[in-house]
Amino acid sequence: MRAKQHNFKSILYFALPFSLQGVLVTSLGFIDSLMISSLGDVAIAASGIGARWFWFASLFLLSISTGVSIFWAQFSGAGDIDKFRNSLAQGGGAILFSTLVVGMCFIVFPNVLSQVVASKGAATEHSIDYLVALGCVVMVTGVGLILDAALRCLGRPLIPMYTYMVEFALNVFLNYVLIFGAFGAPELGLLGAGIASLLARTTRILFLLLIIAMSEPRIRIKRTNLRSLSDKKSLIALWVVTWPVIAGSFVWSAGNFSFHAVFGHMGEHVLAAMSVITPIEWVALAAVAGIGQGTAVLIGNKLGADEFEEAIQVSRESLVLAVLFGVSVGVLLMISTMYMDTVFINLSDPVINIIQEILPLAALSVVLRAVTSTQVGGILRSGGDTQYCLYLDTVAQWVIAVPVVAIGALYFELPLIVVYLLVQVEELFKIIPATLRIKQRKWLKNLVSDT
Repeated sequence: MRAKQHNFKSILYFALPFSLQGVLVTSLGFIDSLMISSLGDVAIAASGIGARWFWFASLFLLSISTGVSIFWAQFSGAGDIDKFRNSLAQGGGAILFSTLVVGMCFIVFPNVLSQVVASKGAATEHSIDYLVALGCVVMVTGVGLILDAALRCLGRPLIPMYTYMVEFALNVFLNYVLIFGAFGAPELGLLGAGIASLLARTTRILFLLLIIAMSEPRIRIKRTNLRSLSDKKSLIALWVVTWPVIAGSFVWSAGNFSFHAVFGHMGEHVLAAMSVITPIEWVALAAVAGIGQGTAVLIGNKLGADEFEEAIQVSRESLVLAVLFGVSVGVLLMISTMYMDTVFINLSDPVINIIQEILPLAALSVVLRAVTSTQVGGILRSGGDTQYCLYLDTVAQWVIAVPVVAIGALYFELPLIVVYLLVQVEELFKIIPATLRIKQRKWLKNLVSDT
């Protein structure tokens, strides 16, 4: 019993900071949109162009970070700090190179990026400077991803959370100052939002570097660790585990885009309702995803230390926590349904009715995704079983869910409530194969014993 309580506490110790940071990241997007919306339709449309590209860039860089940190967690669990630093140099180098390439695309080709997602007009012209500023934010983001992942793998998840709380508060304050010209500052409008994000994120990175310099010598890469950049064997091992995670992020993002495209063809009321529901759902999913992310780090530590029985125990208990956490967040979502008409007073009755009809289903969806994200992203991926995760995600989404949803909505013209339920087929399909794979224990691998 004591061991079980200890594991629950350990999972929550890693999971809750992930969850809170995810909720803050998602909430910051809402606050940005709310402030920018007061500038008019052109500004909010232009910010949407930038937000789409920044979300895509962040997802791509996060997938690299997720893949390479599988090794970092295992090296940390093994207590081999020199090899941890070698892997940090390799994975960090990949993240920094990718960050530079993606960031320069924002800075050099803002016209092209803006016109890919919107027709040429006032919004695309207005978005150009904003995209350039976001390109600078992307470059700084890469450094943050490396430091955050390294600290979590070393058992210090509170530092990334606390520093992000500082970034969140500073970003909101600077948004107000630079967008509207408060306290004598220049009124920069949309560009001010981009500069605020850059200043807040840079401040956070400086705080992280200062903390690491003062209290975390394990992350300080030495010149000898840079020699690992030419170690083909370990680089190939890193690539074999990481590329399915990157590919999976593209599969997932493309699938979600397809679902939203289908909703967009179901009428203006449906589109308006889903524009409200989707951000609320993202906040809820960010909250429950922390269980899977925390589980991945803890199991990775156990596998690196060859503590396989403990890893199995953690996997079981993480799924119990995922259900409990998912149900708790789902209940909050269902309660929020009662207040939609008082919060969104400017929306029409048909749109409010759709929101109140779909949100309870979204609550059930959150419970399902809490379980599957822990199974796939928390347990299977932690042992390097990333190719199976990619196959499972691809089949569930593109072979089953996307065709079923498209046919149901566009050919049979089923009502929204049925179409939304069909979207959940993806998560329902994953549960059984993921459960069987976990029981087969093919994910119980020490990836670093001979690396």
